[in-house]
Amino acid sequence: MTLGVSVLAPAILLLQFHAVHRRLDGISSDVRAIQDRLEIKDASDLDAGLTFLSNAGPTGHSSGDAKAAALISANNELTRSRSFYARLLAFEIAKGSAAHPKVSWLLARHLTVATLGLAACHLQQGDVGLTREALRRTIPALRDHAAAVFGRTVGADPSPMRFLMPAMKEHGVTLESLAELYRRSVAEFFEEHLRGHAVPARDPRFFKASTVRRLRCEWIEATAAIEEVNRIRGLELAVGHCVTHGLNYLDLERQILADLDARKPAEGDCYAFFPAPASAPGA
Repeated sequence: MTLGVSVLAPAILLLQFHAVHRRLDGISSDVRAIQDRLEIKDASDLDAGLTFLSNAGPTGHSSGDAKAAALISANNELTRSRSFYARLLAFEIAKGSAAHPKVSWLLARHLTVATLGLAACHLQQGDVGLTREALRRTIPALRDHAAAVFGRTVGADPSPMRFLMPAMKEHGVTLESLAELYRRSVAEFFEEHLRGHAVPARDPRFFKASTVRRLRCEWIEATAAIEEVNRIRGLELAVGHCVTHGLNYLDLERQILADLDARKPAEGDCYAFFPAPASAPGA
């Protein structure tokens, strides 16, 4: 139930956008053209949309003419941005092996931020149906991106058991986590490559440190791409759960954030929140 909750705060979405956009400055010259396209018009649409959303005030505050106008402007800008990044990401992925990984990642992150901003906008406007539609429409593009990332990292080698060398255990890579990663990406890969083939891997005799670094980077990238999909899908499920059980998602968001502030869990801790059932009418 907590997937995607805190990321709907407008201030956090603005920070995410600027953090992602700053990374464009560090990419190599062979993808400079994509940076120019993002900087000229499309990134400004996303920035403007998130700014309008922020100007509308904190989520759940009382409405007014200024707030309604800001939300309409945010909706228009973020709708265009979400559509643009989805199309551009699909175009980049369609290049196959010619696609540039850094470009795909930057487009995917911009798409995620635009989608979450649009979802927050629809929620503040009270339209749960459009909220879920915006989230659902983004999932296929992010899923294709995750599949492409998985295919060139963890799934690139027909023998994924290389990740089970003893040196990878300290980085959290176990048979259980490997099976779970495959299950969440492509179930048929799990059946073909893991079941019945759990042969212990050995640490390499040479270049151990560089091998571990490479495998760890591949593992982190594949996991992050899959989590990007789960982030959007989890939010869509959470909003749907609220609708089914008569809960208001924005109220639930405030309850969760208040509970997190009170508990102050440490980084990396697991956290679960169980909302109280909605009161029956007249209760």
